[in-house]
Amino acid sequence: MPAGLPPVPVIVSAGRRDGAEPFSRLLATRPGATLAAASAAVEPDSVAKILFTSGSTGVPKGVLNTHRMLAANQQMIRQVWPFLTAEPPVIVDWLPWSHTFGGNHNLNMVLTNGGTVYIDAGRPVPALFGQTVRNLADVPPTVYFNVPAGYAQLVPALEADPAFAERFFGRLRLMFNAAAALPAGLDGLTNPDEPGSGGTLLAVVPIPGTDSSLAIVGYTVPAGVARDRVQAPRRADGGLVVDHARRCVWLGGREVQLTYQEFELLAFLSANPAQVFSRADLLAQVWGQQQNTRHHTRTVDVHVSRLRRKLGPVFGQCLTTEHRVGYRFDPTMDVSV
Repeated sequence: MPAGLPPVPVIVSAGRRDGAEPFSRLLATRPGATLAAASAAVEPDSVAKILFTSGSTGVPKGVLNTHRMLAANQQMIRQVWPFLTAEPPVIVDWLPWSHTFGGNHNLNMVLTNGGTVYIDAGRPVPALFGQTVRNLADVPPTVYFNVPAGYAQLVPALEADPAFAERFFGRLRLMFNAAAALPAGLDGLTNPDEPGSGGTLLAVVPIPGTDSSLAIVGYTVPAGVARDRVQAPRRADGGLVVDHARRCVWLGGREVQLTYQEFELLAFLSANPAQVFSRADLLAQVWGQQQNTRHHTRTVDVHVSRLRRKLGPVFGQCLTTEHRVGYRFDPTMDVSV
């Protein structure tokens, strides 16, 4: 242990080690008042763990993960994949719990939904992926997670062994990848109805009650092409359009690039024209925060300043400062909401 840090308990599931706590003893321990008190002291914003980044952009940084963050993440997953609540997931996973994918996403999903996780001793490299194939054949998962390099190893193994493929897909509900783009070798999926089309496999979801599966394929297009296919709202006077439904802002027929929070602020103010909102009001309504410290209110000022700059000298003036109170949105005849 690094000097200055408190000792960390060591738990062993098999064998013995000096100073270590047997896992069997923990299982035999009956919950009491100490556990109840510790549980009662946990609040939504209590820190659940400090997760260190990989350091790929520099020195690793400790990121505070609160119980609210972890719970909200799992609730979002259950709303996107509702079958998890009725079918506890079974996963075979090698991803390290020190990373957000393997820990916060995968392990917490199993804990939240009462599922089962089998730890895969294999890895997505040629020398070790054979162990992964044996594990997947032994325990077919209901949900499968891996990084793109893992799918680059899995696809040839499935193609080479029909019996393994049949067992792997036997009860699979979902396949998912993250952390990077799928390798070029997995691109080029074609649509039989559109010769020449090609894309990247994002997920395969079996359709309950049928022998079919839904393949979700994504296509890479040059920046701006996807939005260009959606006709921009036009004004004869080339004014400002705040499109709430499509979360877009258009100025003179050209889209204004806003961050998520910038759009949220503009959308809220423009939906409530001529009404003055204090910084505390905006923090609560747009950011969902109840804090009203100088640091937090400064966040509002910064976002208003950015919006004014992006909307230009004419339409930026629609964001009006009410001295010592807050902000309001004053639309002109050239603004459509």
